[in-house]
Amino acid sequence: MLNLNSLILKDGELSNFKLKPGKNGVITLDKSVYNITRKTFLNDLFEEDEYNYCNTEIAPYLNDGFVKVCDVVLDNPMFNRWKYGNIDNNVMYSKSQGWIYIMLLDGKIIKFGETGMVLGKRSKNSSQPIQSTDNRFGRMLMKDLSYNGKLDTDERIRRLVYPDLLDNKTLTFFARNVSEYYYVQRKKLEKIYIIEYNNNHKCRPIANLCDR
Repeated sequence: MLNLNSLILKDGELSNFKLKPGKNGVITLDKSVYNITRKTFLNDLFEEDEYNYCNTEIAPYLNDGFVKVCDVVLDNPMFNRWKYGNIDNNVMYSKSQGWIYIMLLDGKIIKFGETGMVLGKRSKNSSQPIQSTDNRFGRMLMKDLSYNGKLDTDERIRRLVYPDLLDNKTLTFFARNVSEYYYVQRKKLEKIYIIEYNNNHKCRPIANLCDR
């Protein structure tokens, strides 16, 4: 099992920010020094889970507080535009500002992300979040925001998963509320999740270009 404290000792960027184990190995942040191992969760812990994700890569993260936000479907396949389905309105339109989110493609984690915004802003005329840059999931619905010839992150990801969505594969978002953390803390927590994934799979999630 991964000892995250050993990562802190090796990684200078994390050296001044320690971790503490929460209940059942949940990853939380603290200024004290603790050793951390993540438990190996058994499928029977999730047999009551209505989404039945026990056989996917999301299972160990459910105990950290990650919950399903929505699925993604192609609103316009010709132009690779998204819309969301199976939205959990209580999560999508929560007023909390500060989240770690996970993108799951057919049960495989392809990205960890972080935002200090609300996930979505409710529209008066649609079940979809308002398309604007002040809510994370609304921003992902917007047209390409690339500049100076460099692909915007959201457009890069849309292009990455486009063939899979055309092939009717499932793209799902989960998120964990970390509104109690400041920006630097959230970014370090996101990085820890990516490092842990890299340690377990010998590669980063395909949509994470680096450990942040």
